[in-house]
Amino acid sequence: MARDLMEDFPDLLTVNTPRPTVLGSSISRVPPKIDIIGMLEKASVPNFEHLKIKDSDGPAAKQIKELNAEVLKLQWLLAEKEKLLVSPPPAVAGIPHAPLPVSWKDKVAVDTSAPCMALQFFAPSVINEKIVVQPPEEVVTLGNEKWKDCVVGYFIDRRLPFKSVKDIAERIWAKFGLIDVLSNDEGFFFFQFDKVGAFREVIEAGPWHFGGRLLVLQQWHHHMCLQKELVSKIPIWVQLYNVPLELWTAPGLSYVASAIGRPLYADRMTKTCKRLNYAKSCISQEVLFVL
Repeated sequence: MARDLMEDFPDLLTVNTPRPTVLGSSISRVPPKIDIIGMLEKASVPNFEHLKIKDSDGPAAKQIKELNAEVLKLQWLLAEKEKLLVSPPPAVAGIPHAPLPVSWKDKVAVDTSAPCMALQFFAPSVINEKIVVQPPEEVVTLGNEKWKDCVVGYFIDRRLPFKSVKDIAERIWAKFGLIDVLSNDEGFFFFQFDKVGAFREVIEAGPWHFGGRLLVLQQWHHHMCLQKELVSKIPIWVQLYNVPLELWTAPGLSYVASAIGRPLYADRMTKTCKRLNYAKSCISQEVLFVL
């Protein structure tokens, strides 16, 4: 035991033993100068040599060392959360460092690297004792300009996870200039493009199926309903065959397509008469309508 103490506290060997001194007629002892804090710090330095796996270790010894190393890592994580440690322990037995936990302060800290959106106060209107927001027309126009090339999509039945939709869209719509995919909690997806008119190319190339499910697409517009339970009409593409050539005009095709629903527009091939075997038209139809 004495040997262990000397190994753990080597400073004890260098401490001068107190010597009695004579002061006048009385004998006093000079207290020894022992750095207790320094000795404890040296003795408390963690030693992980016993956790290193050696070639001579058997399977049981290796497993025990790995478990001890894992326990040590978990203890360090707990201590780090309590801010008791300032540096992680070294990697032991091939186990990588655990990621440093992020404090709540870091999570809610404001990112000063990017400029914030500056806002200003506008006095709201009060109508019939109710506060009403009435932005001027130029504010609405500015917002319309931002989202004019956005395509809104949703699934009629159960939707796909956001990551799946994003991965599929980036793969098949990159050629159209897709730059971002967004979503909301109501099940709507928003696809933004950097090419003018790209939204029309995407819609005309439909219908589109993501993961075997029909993705209903339409161009974003002002006052668009973004609640699926309130959606009563959906846009669908139809192909009109055996259309007489004398009806291959905007008014003529509108009359033909009106027999199915409310015509919205035709694709570019139909508009330019480059494909005469059928006319492709997008119409608005009731969700519960049976064709």
